[in-house]
Amino acid sequence: MAPHNIDKDDEDYIEVLTTKEETIQKLRSTIKYLDNLWSLWTAQYILELRNFHQKRIRQKSFTRKIPAKGEVVLIMDENTKRGSWPMGIIEAVKYDPDGEIREVTLRTAQRATLTRSINMLVPLELDSENKKVQSSAQTDESLPNDEGNVDTGEPKSNEEDQEHAMRSSLPRKAKENVHYVYNTTMTVLFLFPHQAKAQKTPVTSIKTECILGGVNIYGVGTAQRLQICGEHHCVEINDPKDNVTIQFPPE
Repeated sequence: MAPHNIDKDDEDYIEVLTTKEETIQKLRSTIKYLDNLWSLWTAQYILELRNFHQKRIRQKSFTRKIPAKGEVVLIMDENTKRGSWPMGIIEAVKYDPDGEIREVTLRTAQRATLTRSINMLVPLELDSENKKVQSSAQTDESLPNDEGNVDTGEPKSNEEDQEHAMRSSLPRKAKENVHYVYNTTMTVLFLFPHQAKAQKTPVTSIKTECILGGVNIYGVGTAQRLQICGEHHCVEINDPKDNVTIQFPPE
């Protein structure tokens, strides 16, 4: 059997450790690389990112970036090290009586809802994505509502009429948060009347209750099949019991 050619310069090559000493050395080098990465993140990147935005705020020609719904930011915490500052997604902005935004509502990775001043937020370096969202929103707002009522004097073909009708029925919703629990409940309410009618089960006896990560369904009756969809996942149960608990996989 011919020996296998091993190219140690290949990036995908993983060296086989045969002795205890080699394993210890490999572990130490890995820990060293992780420590260096953590030092760069906490001592340089986070600090420079914060200083960059504070420097821009002090400039006379600078206009503070308006927080936008769906934007990902770092949440400053004086009691926590910079490397441990949590990230959050802006879910809503609050306007003061003078029309300025000074507070926002955020959702963290732990699904906690926080209210913070915009001075406690550090925008991430995602300007290109934010510009696309803002330009898309401005473009949608600048379009006239009765675009199809403008008479140019030229006859319109059926294809143009169909294209205009399709665009009118599909409004653009950039960075909109979808409440999957609400969608799940609506799916249950639409599916069950057909099942209930076929099995002569009163619709009013069917009750749903949203729980963490799923839904409870009471009063299924004698339905032979149950299908419920939510959070891009569908569950189908044959011969369900009168009370059913369905859990959806985590995101």
